[in-house]
Amino acid sequence: MADRIVLNIPHSSFQFPFGYDAWDNGIHIDMERLTDIFTDKLFIPDTSQPEIIPVIFPYSRFFCDAERLVDDPMEKIGQGIIYRRFNGKSRMVSVADEERIMEFYWNYQRCLCEAIRDENSFVVDCHSFPSDISDVDICIGLNDDWSRPDDKLVDDIITVFNRYGYTTAINTPFSNSITPECSFRYKSLMIEVNKKRYLSDDDLLDESKMIRIKSAILDVYSAIFAYKRAPSCILWISYNQNSSA
Repeated sequence: MADRIVLNIPHSSFQFPFGYDAWDNGIHIDMERLTDIFTDKLFIPDTSQPEIIPVIFPYSRFFCDAERLVDDPMEKIGQGIIYRRFNGKSRMVSVADEERIMEFYWNYQRCLCEAIRDENSFVVDCHSFPSDISDVDICIGLNDDWSRPDDKLVDDIITVFNRYGYTTAINTPFSNSITPECSFRYKSLMIEVNKKRYLSDDDLLDESKMIRIKSAILDVYSAIFAYKRAPSCILWISYNQNSSA
């Protein structure tokens, strides 16, 4: 059973600490489309709850994508930790600036790992996506490894969203969930919200829509805290054997 939920919120900001002018003109259009705007408001409870820990990257993904991997496959198209190309636009990054940007990256990774205190922590990877990408309301991202929550909990989370009238899909249109490297294993799940479920037609925050989807998300947190994994001696023995192999 989880006793702490860590909210990874890496893409909610438009800000640059430096270097915005290193991008070609027009990058603001891509930023407006692909920034997970208002996800900090959407996923963080309005009242402080010590057992729910938000970790927010304060700068744009177009400055530093704080959840990309080192040697990420997206590096091949110029969209690794440091975006250098995007939608026909390019960005000049000096060696000195690259080193500075990587300091922001590693600092964020450290903050995440410090928040993920032990194996009873549960990571919720918090995102949104443009409505023209998919008609699904809620995308749930799961890894196919030790971090994947039990199927029963995933079903409970889907039930919560369905009860509010939202459609859900697993790993569609996006997949997986962040798992920063720690010295222990923990569970992680991504929630991507279709922007049409909390924005107006002119991309402004719709308060009534936000209240509804936020209520659903808070009920998901309650389901995570309430869930108790069924003990399995066979799986535990198997895990120990695999670990010592």
